[in-house]
Amino acid sequence: MTGMSRYYELRLYKMLPTRMPVFHDLLGVQVPPLFAKCGVSRPLGFWESYAGPYAPLFGYILPWESLDARMAAWTRFYADPVWQEKLSTNYAGQQRVDRPSVLILRPSAVWPRFHSEGPVAELSGIHEMRIYRGRQFEDDALLAARVGAAQEHGAEVLGVFDGWIGLPTDSRIVFLAWPDDAQRLATRSREATLYPGDFAQSHVMRPLGYGVPMTNFSTAFPERAP
Repeated sequence: MTGMSRYYELRLYKMLPTRMPVFHDLLGVQVPPLFAKCGVSRPLGFWESYAGPYAPLFGYILPWESLDARMAAWTRFYADPVWQEKLSTNYAGQQRVDRPSVLILRPSAVWPRFHSEGPVAELSGIHEMRIYRGRQFEDDALLAARVGAAQEHGAEVLGVFDGWIGLPTDSRIVFLAWPDDAQRLATRSREATLYPGDFAQSHVMRPLGYGVPMTNFSTAFPERAP
């Protein structure tokens, strides 16, 4: 896939803290070969959220060119006997997830305005997922102003999406990469002054070493050590 995909699937898991290490092993080590085998798109990023309304939160995002392709790939994956065995072993008779959410997003018309023109690279640092809700954010100009303010104060814009399935239809989701948390907090204080009363729901996240997002959520992945 090149450029922006037609659909993006955001999978979020509000975790039981003691089960997070096992989940990392499952998603970061055991599952990727099964994804490749079953035709599930390679995730564009993995995160662990340490601050926000649903922390501790584990999340990842996948691109899809069609919903039919998505359905066919997940059907193969869930029917695979290797996955069924790994799932049973990973649960080990214990609950691991407090609440899962699967969201289907579409790329926002606003996103291309914030594409980085530099070389594609892994974006580490501190990431933030913002969820803007409300009819005022159906206005692309207002959303662009908010995203632009973050960019002007040091954020790299990873992606801008419209909620399509699994969220209220007026939701807009923005992924930002910050150099550090101090810069993120300073910018949030400025935004709270400029835009009182309509700040987004914010999830502060660490990108995980086995799936650090690339510039513009690019699919041009570097070679990573196994």
